[in-house]
Amino acid sequence: MALYAKEVVVQESEKYVDKIKSSAANLYVVAAFYLGFAFFDTSLIPYIIALVVLGIPILKWKSRIASLLTVIFGGVTLFIFLNKASVDSFVLIGAVVVIGSGLHAGYYSFKLHKLAIE
Repeated sequence: MALYAKEVVVQESEKYVDKIKSSAANLYVVAAFYLGFAFFDTSLIPYIIALVVLGIPILKWKSRIASLLTVIFGGVTLFIFLNKASVDSFVLIGAVVVIGSGLHAGYYSFKLHKLAIE
């Protein structure tokens, strides 16, 4: 019975890791998307760098702190972009995707670390 429970825990943890990795991949997709817009608006370059830097600990260490920082970064970015006069709607959608990816990664990283404790 204990062996079966251990297999279930391993399967659950692998499922959580895959979901966390997909959330980090979403951050890189948004960074690549912003890179395309950076040819026309160079003020997006710091946002690209921040997304790449925040994606590394999420992808490598399944970091809960980096996930929460990504949510905060996405919220601040959305606020800044909403107050900008000339911003494309696709850039706003990218900021919303960053918030969603941060929430998704944070949720599953908390579940993964809780599963590791049990």
